[in-house]
Amino acid sequence: MGKCQQAVGERRQALGEVKALKEDQHRLWEEVRELRREFRGVKTTVERVTLSLEEARSSTAWRLKEALGVEVVLDRVFDALEINVYGVAGDLCVVGEATVRLGLGLVEELLEKVEVLSSSIAYSGTSTVVKRYC
Repeated sequence: MGKCQQAVGERRQALGEVKALKEDQHRLWEEVRELRREFRGVKTTVERVTLSLEEARSSTAWRLKEALGVEVVLDRVFDALEINVYGVAGDLCVVGEATVRLGLGLVEELLEKVEVLSSSIAYSGTSTVVKRYC
């Protein structure tokens, strides 16, 4: 009888472990589902922000052409600085920031970037700086 009871006890223990593993697996799948939902939200946000950056560059280039008659190709710069809207045409340097929430901190950050650019090669020789917040 002792061996039979021992076998039954081991079987119960194994079944308990299997049940715990199934519960753990279920929790993991719930976490995977939640991560997928969060990822879709992040992906949508990135797509919207990317579109906003493209719109900011496009509208800024259009505005410069309409207001000043200047055609400038605008792009992003990822150097020591991250600049969303940047371009040079002749003696004109355009530095801009595209953001959903403009605040004093972002304005100060853009002004600091302009100061850093003022000593760089890409900026030297330009006499006019256009700062734009989109």
